[in-house]
Amino acid sequence: MRARQGALGLGGCPVGAGELGYGQGDAAQAVATVAGDDPAADTATLIRASLKLLAPR
Repeated sequence: MRARQGALGLGGCPVGAGELGYGQGDAAQAVATVAGDDPAADTATLIRASLKLLAPR
């Protein structure tokens, strides 16, 4: 079962990334990119893949 509730309907991923020091807009864009690439991704996968996208910034 996928958990896609909370901030922007994506399991709170952008908010969580924001708490790690990333801008909410950057975090939301990263999560949206990952979700677009893998619509079946669960929340944990979205978080990991999003953080990988954000890390070089």
